[in-house]
Amino acid sequence: MIFMGELQLLLRGSDASKPKVAIDIDGTLASIHGLMIERLNKAKGTNFTLEDCKDWGFKSIGSSYAEMMQIYVELWRERWKEIPFTVDINLINSLADYYTVHLLTSRSASEDGLTAGTVDALNEWRNMHGIGEDKIHLVLCPPARDKSTNFDYDVYIDDSPSLARSIQHNTRQAKLFLVDSPYNRHIEDGKGVTRVATASEAIRMLIDLARSKSTRKARKRVG
Repeated sequence: MIFMGELQLLLRGSDASKPKVAIDIDGTLASIHGLMIERLNKAKGTNFTLEDCKDWGFKSIGSSYAEMMQIYVELWRERWKEIPFTVDINLINSLADYYTVHLLTSRSASEDGLTAGTVDALNEWRNMHGIGEDKIHLVLCPPARDKSTNFDYDVYIDDSPSLARSIQHNTRQAKLFLVDSPYNRHIEDGKGVTRVATASEAIRMLIDLARSKSTRKARKRVG
């Protein structure tokens, strides 16, 4: 992978504190976009799929960001139990053995705005899937703010093309595993961004990297 050597350097210098990893929820851990398109199709008599969704603003499926966010809020409020969880919880717990792991989601804590009133349902969803707050904290990023410039995580696992562009232009050396989706395929690997098929793939690579560091340290002690 493009920046694995840089991550090795990051880990090498992190004996005093664990590197910080931010995992996105919508489109990364929570497979909600398919349900959103399903509801749009039902309302408009269309037959779009996720593969048709080529842009972050949903114009390619005959919709708009505002309309799809209204559907998004309805789904989190009414059907949160049906939103698929895409990663084995044991993987996330293993990641937290080596890194400080937060769930970083773009949504408002209040009843105002495009994501109004979804936090309670999100907490129910994460508890249902065994992501305890004692080990992995939930962090809210107001929708208008940028995750890479307003937070200091070392590694992001996310599907957002706007976050990818921000990291590619940011002087801070944060890294992004970009979870592949049709709406982010115009983003090229490089400058801190590398594409992965799933969030699980990124998590496994980070775990393997941390374990290899632990093995090297153990060998040095024995030697």
